[in-house]
This record gives sequence, structure tokens and C-alpha cells, in this order.
Amino acid sequence: MFNLADYLDTILPQVPEVKKSYKTSDLSQIEQLLGDIRNNPDIAIIVRETGDGYLNLKDRQLDSGYHNFFVMVKAGGNSESRHEAKKRAFSIGLKILKIMKAESMDYGDPCYGIDFSKIDYLGYGPIGLDYHGYSFYFLIEQEV
Repeated sequence: MFNLADYLDTILPQVPEVKKSYKTSDLSQIEQLLGDIRNNPDIAIIVRETGDGYLNLKDRQLDSGYHNFFVMVKAGGNSESRHEAKKRAFSIGLKILKIMKAESMDYGDPCYGIDFSKIDYLGYGPIGLDYHGYSFYFLIEQEV
């Protein structure tokens, strides 16, 4: 089964602007994480661990799991820096998705089964200490 948190930890060296990824199980924990003055990175990659998905047992036995990650960038306090933070977050999210796509071509690749035909994204901000960014949602199908 695909573990997004572990996978992102392995590709972080390919995304040098991000120093660490975080795991959380719900949105309130994201607010706490980004509001903690002691834990104040410029860029945060946060994986929301859920058990959400759907089973397609009619046509094939597939477990389609929903996965999502957040890219949040700390802004400088004015509207222009907030806009730049969102642009930077989106760019980093696309960079991560491009790496994932390159590692999904063959059976056995870590991201094999991701449906790249539809990746949803949703903007956030301000959260915590003036973080702005996006969450990216995708499906991965793996045989049960």
C-alpha cells in the first residue's frame, strides 16, 4: 500500500527549498502546527493521513485511496507577499507532482497507479502565523 508520508520523505532531497515534511490526521492539527512559534519553517509540506477512499468491486477489485498533501509558505504580512507565497506553494506542489509522475510509469514504481488525469487542488490561507498555500488531492488505485 502506498504511504505518501514515507514517499515524500524520500524525495525531499529533490525539492531543496523544503527541509522537512510533517504528518497530521486532521485539519485542526495543521492549524496548530502552523501556529506554533517554536516550529516555524518558511515552507511546510504536510501530509494528511486518512483512511478515505472507495472500493470498486463491481468491475475490478480495486482499492482507490485518496491522498493529499499541503504545501504552505509563510508570507511576510502584506497582500503582495501573500500572493507570492501562494504562487511559490503552487510551484512547489507541481514540482512534487512531476517527480511523482516520473516515478509512476512501470509496475513496481513507488507511485504506480496514481490517476494523473485529475488532481484536485484547494487554496488555503491565512493559517497559523500567516501561512498560505495549497492542498493537492489525488487517487491511487492498487489491486486488493
